[in-house]
Amino acid sequence: MNVLFCIPFITHLLVDVLNTWFKHSVNIIRHGCQMNSIKYICIIVLLLDGIYMSSQSRMRKSVEAPQSIFKFGVIAGPLLSQLDGDGYTGYNKLGLYGGLKGEAVISKDFTFEVNLAFSNLGSKIPPENQLNQLLTKSRIINITFAEVPLLVNYRLPHKKYPLKFELGLGLSHLISYNVNEDDVSALKKSFANLEEDLDKRTYTAIFGIERFQGNWTVGVRATIGLSYFYYNETYFEMLSQSKSIEFLVPLLRSYYISLVGSYTIYGAKKH
Repeated sequence: MNVLFCIPFITHLLVDVLNTWFKHSVNIIRHGCQMNSIKYICIIVLLLDGIYMSSQSRMRKSVEAPQSIFKFGVIAGPLLSQLDGDGYTGYNKLGLYGGLKGEAVISKDFTFEVNLAFSNLGSKIPPENQLNQLLTKSRIINITFAEVPLLVNYRLPHKKYPLKFELGLGLSHLISYNVNEDDVSALKKSFANLEEDLDKRTYTAIFGIERFQGNWTVGVRATIGLSYFYYNETYFEMLSQSKSIEFLVPLLRSYYISLVGSYTIYGAKKH
């Protein structure tokens, strides 16, 4: 674009130079100074050659291949999750996070990242059957989501340890919901019979930090549910009326912390 912009200017300059040269040449010939005319012509040629070489240098710089602004790779890692609404605290359910990632370079310090991934979340809670608590380690809720996190990554100004801070929002779609619980627990407070009332779509907030080296990254990410994938209005109505709510599940919302690593396949840095 810079070369095209300069073409009218260069053309005008050449016309002026040639016109001036012609007028001076005629005057010089008329006065019989042919040697001076030859010197003048040489100066003009050198001037034009300098202009040409300068333009060629700018053209070479403009067509140098920039670093790819799009990157594509894989991302995976373990996670620990819990559910808001199960009556217990602690990230005690081990799961996996994995999928694909795409990244667009906005500037030297900022990138925009999109993941298409699956996450295995849930909770481990004690069974309602008091006699069976010594025999059964826990009642397990297994949930699988398909997730699309949208993240903005900022490269922190630390030369020795290259770090990036990530912040964004995510859209999750419920794929499967499975509960392992004994019959006594199911009669008292069942999490298994909630499946038909689950909201398939939920929203999340995401923040984390990662270390990058070449085409590899490893980081810690926290994902917090912004919406409930189960909400029991009856529970809160009975609560406001001071009725018994002992055997009702109020709501379910997911939280998890993941240790994820990624590898860039397309747009990778050359070593």
